[in-house]
Amino acid sequence: MRKWHSKWSVILLALAFPLVAVSQQAWVQEKGTGYLQAGYSSLSYNSLHNGNNDAIILPRDVQHSILSIYGEYGIAHRLMLRWNVPFHITKAGASNTEFIGTTPIEEGTLSAFGNLDLGLAYSLLSKDGTAVSLHVGIAPKTASADEVTGLRTGYDAAAVSSSIAAGYGSNTYFLSAELGAQLLTSDYLNRLFFKAQVGTFLGAHQRWTTIFGLDIQQALGTSDGVGLNGSSIHTGLYLNEQSFLAANLKIGYQPTTSSYIWLSAAGGIAKNVGRGIAFSLAIATDIK
Repeated sequence: MRKWHSKWSVILLALAFPLVAVSQQAWVQEKGTGYLQAGYSSLSYNSLHNGNNDAIILPRDVQHSILSIYGEYGIAHRLMLRWNVPFHITKAGASNTEFIGTTPIEEGTLSAFGNLDLGLAYSLLSKDGTAVSLHVGIAPKTASADEVTGLRTGYDAAAVSSSIAAGYGSNTYFLSAELGAQLLTSDYLNRLFFKAQVGTFLGAHQRWTTIFGLDIQQALGTSDGVGLNGSSIHTGLYLNEQSFLAANLKIGYQPTTSSYIWLSAAGGIAKNVGRGIAFSLAIATDIK
């Protein structure tokens, strides 16, 4: 039986479908061990999903990239600390020729930290490849915004989240799922989320990992969004009423017994989210 850790099922940032909190997994790091990952994600778009097959045309091309540091560390028996520090690079670019009317925002860039994330995971069960854990997290109000360009690097709110995750892994495959909720301040809509994934190990020495995932987020309620969204309604960045159903594919390679390379692509159907495919690249290492 392969020894299981959350590193095998870590989720790269799929910024096409942004969440306040980073995804958790069922496997908890043992005391004194950990996992550290540096990642880059990128998405370009000029229209938004509007909840059906139509598109909301934006006045300018939007580019959104994230540099992130994600980590996990076992601080006690059954208890793990996790953190995520995202730095966003956003750009409102050239005018969109499909947009009708006067362009309401100016061209420009905004680079700043997004919503930082800090959390704890507690293992309820870890036996014979089966794991169940509870997760709590906080995301302070650390993002920035520019009303002139409509650019944002996160939600203008703080958030707390809680979830339960379960998974099973063998020598050749694994699967996991997570169900949780996020409560946001500043009159933002609260959210429910569900995540599931299945993966398999490939190659003579099982150095390759392929993971297929499904992420669902549902905003609870409706809002006019005018006061909270401001000019970001013209860029689609971190709007209040966002919901989605997204599929993602991750491919990992293990050059050594303690290092990892991850590639990821994500896309799907949504409401008030940029239309496009988000790509991610990350390198990671175990902490021992």
